[in-house]
Amino acid sequence: VTFLDFGCVKRFDPAVYDKLESMTLAAIDQDAERMLRIALENEFVPRNSPPDAEALLAFYSLAVQDLIGPQPFTYTPELVAETLRGGMARNSPHLRVLRKMRGDAGYVCLTRTQTGLTSVLGGLHATGPWRAIREEYSHGGPPATAYGEAEAEFRGVAR
Repeated sequence: VTFLDFGCVKRFDPAVYDKLESMTLAAIDQDAERMLRIALENEFVPRNSPPDAEALLAFYSLAVQDLIGPQPFTYTPELVAETLRGGMARNSPHLRVLRKMRGDAGYVCLTRTQTGLTSVLGGLHATGPWRAIREEYSHGGPPATAYGEAEAEFRGVAR
């Protein structure tokens, strides 16, 4: 299945990907201090008034629930609604963190893409071993699904 949104197209420099990857790994490891250090080093948050490290981790963890939650993880419409509501509620600690976030305008495109994809997965009640799938495609881990095994066989990749 492919979803195309021609109103949201952006090519990210590999260095940007590496920065985001390091934030994601800190979230997966639930390492708040490392996440804040990375955010400061990459100017994702202001040095003079950064968010609390635990608040930043909680905010970023919303985006990687499928990687840090129990596996297999199921997206639901309720989960998507709660995630969006929790991140944007007037007195939400997540909104206070979001207001401090900085970065390239391309990050807005990334957020829009992630929100759209998460909404589609919630509508489908998609369930999967998302952490293992990520490891397979991002870090050369073993096939996580029958589709991964078929692809590895097709490509002649020994795993």
